[in-house]
Amino acid sequence: PGLLYDTGFVPNAQEVSFIRDNDRIFYAKAIGYGDIICFTSYSARDIYQESQHLEKYIVIVCIGLLIFLLVVSIYMAKRLYQPINMLYSDFSNGTKLLQKEDIHDEIELLKHIFSEMNTFNSNAKLKLKQFDEITRAFRFRNFLERNQSLKDFMKDHPYLFDGNGNGLCEMLVLKLDMTAREMPAEEEMLFRLNLQEVLRTYLQSSLKGILAKNSHDHLVLLYRIHEGQDAEQVRRVLTDTTIKLTNEGAYFALSKPIRKAEEILSQYQILL
Repeated sequence: PGLLYDTGFVPNAQEVSFIRDNDRIFYAKAIGYGDIICFTSYSARDIYQESQHLEKYIVIVCIGLLIFLLVVSIYMAKRLYQPINMLYSDFSNGTKLLQKEDIHDEIELLKHIFSEMNTFNSNAKLKLKQFDEITRAFRFRNFLERNQSLKDFMKDHPYLFDGNGNGLCEMLVLKLDMTAREMPAEEEMLFRLNLQEVLRTYLQSSLKGILAKNSHDHLVLLYRIHEGQDAEQVRRVLTDTTIKLTNEGAYFALSKPIRKAEEILSQYQILL
């Protein structure tokens, strides 16, 4: 022990000291009280063996991962482009001619796929249009409840009033009385939703108007009219359709002709 301390091999009793001699590494640490020293040694080759193997493992794993990704990408590319490749590769290479009926079948398949994609896109556009109409109806309700400005309302419905707020519209408030029908709650809810959808679709066709349901469960219909027969026609379509579908279980309130956008809220309060 004295020799170890004297040579500086164990300079601090609280630390592990080491020294390398040729191909071995010696470790020493003073423990306990007095001059008790824990002493051991290892071959330098054995100490660095794990780190050397770990480096090799990491390289092997990375190479294997790259090979796996390459195989997957090649497989997916073949699966995605196989139909078109089968149809045109022989023509481009000029190696052989395809049978006429085979070409016809491939073309029909591509036409069928195109038709399916076109149908899907049309359905998606229809869903987006319906969502936009529902969103406009919701903003119309916000306007009636004074949570949206008149400017924003006119921007949503430029076909009702011009930039100065001038136009000619009517407002119809509809309340349903479903007590006589004695429908279950779920059927009544579906009936109300279907009726709203029918009336909303009619108003949205040719941009006739807008429909919303307020907090009192009234349907509020605002539609543009012209002097004379046109106003009577739109009004009769809305009211007569509702009366027939509800078996006369409906009440209506009709506003005076609205010629300025500023009159909408005051007429709405009168109808309620």
